[in-house]
Amino acid sequence: MPTNRNPVAGPDIHRLISGELAPDRAIATGVVEVLCGRGDLLDRFASTFHLAA
Repeated sequence: MPTNRNPVAGPDIHRLISGELAPDRAIATGVVEVLCGRGDLLDRFASTFHLAA
């Protein structure tokens, strides 16, 4: 099944996955850029791939 999300992330993606940076702030600050699809699905991505610090 093809996906409709294409996030592009820089080296600070670990801040998102660790929970240090909220998904909406990651988009607002340019840490993550959603090229197409729904940006709100970044919340699900962050919780799915969460790594405790």
